[in-house]
Formats: sequence, structure tokens, C-alpha cells
Amino acid sequence: MKLLQQQLLLTMFPRSGMKLIHDTEIHCEKAKSEGSDAQEGHVGSKRRSEANARERNRVQHLGDMFERLKSALPIELDMKISKLAILKIASAYIRYLDCVLDAENVRHLVESEQSLMLRICEARSYPKKL
Repeated sequence: MKLLQQQLLLTMFPRSGMKLIHDTEIHCEKAKSEGSDAQEGHVGSKRRSEANARERNRVQHLGDMFERLKSALPIELDMKISKLAILKIASAYIRYLDCVLDAENVRHLVESEQSLMLRICEARSYPKKL
């Protein structure tokens, strides 16, 4: 009980020497904290730069793969079309090629070819916005 009373009195009426030490400790802790914040900021900045580089590489690779897919499609290579249009044309072209392999179903082949031509015409009608 007596120890509790002493602790209570010390917290209510700190001695001036103790207060000074306490302020110094706070100042030292704050300085350490600011130093580590600067160090963390540098590490964070490096991580952000690395993440940005990875994202640029990913986007570049994705663009290259879309160009590769576009080159396999029956469209002009210099035609500017969106990635969505490339995917739609590729999907229609795959269905068309599937029908070509299944030569017995002529009606389905004609429908598939018409669908492919429609997708290509749509892509020409709505060129990619630059």
C-alpha cells in the first residue's frame, strides 16, 4: 500500500530532476524515431521504385503479347484497334478455325465466318483512341 501511495505521489508531483530526465528521454526517443522514419522512407522509396519498375515491365510485356496475338489474326498489322477488340476478334477467329476443322457443319462455318467478319468490321469502325 505504501509503495502504491509513493508511486501515486510521484506521478502527481514529479521532482524537477525527474521531469528533466523524462523530457530528455522523450527527446531522444523522438530523435531516434525521426531517424528511423527517414530510413524507412528511403527503404519505402526504394521499394516503390522497384514496384514501379516491375509494373512498367508487366505492362510492356502485356502490350507485346497483345501485339503478338494481333499479328496472328486476319487483320492489317498497321490497323489501330483496342485490346478489347483484339480479344473479341481472336475469340471469333478461334471459333471460325474450330468450324473449319469440323467441315461437316457448313452452316455453322458460314455463321462463324460472318461473326468473325463482323468483329473485324466493328474494330475498323471504332478505331483505337490515341
